[in-house]
Amino acid sequence: MLLFTKPHCHKCEYVKEYIPAALKEKMKFYDATSEEGQKLLTEMDLLDLVNTSMPILIDDEGNVYDGAIECRKYLETLN
Repeated sequence: MLLFTKPHCHKCEYVKEYIPAALKEKMKFYDATSEEGQKLLTEMDLLDLVNTSMPILIDDEGNVYDGAIECRKYLETLN
């Protein structure tokens, strides 16, 4: 599972609070503004979301959840 966030993003911090403790160790976190983050988002054709809907969560099946509400709702199903 991947979580893309941005610095100083209050919605990103909000979503991190909903990540189950056991999942935090397995989840990979990326800064969507970093070179590495932008490269991965470009490869997945998701770079446009960085300017419109953060954070971006990608589950192990490749499903994309963008925006705080959508990410939170998905994470709540994992508790």
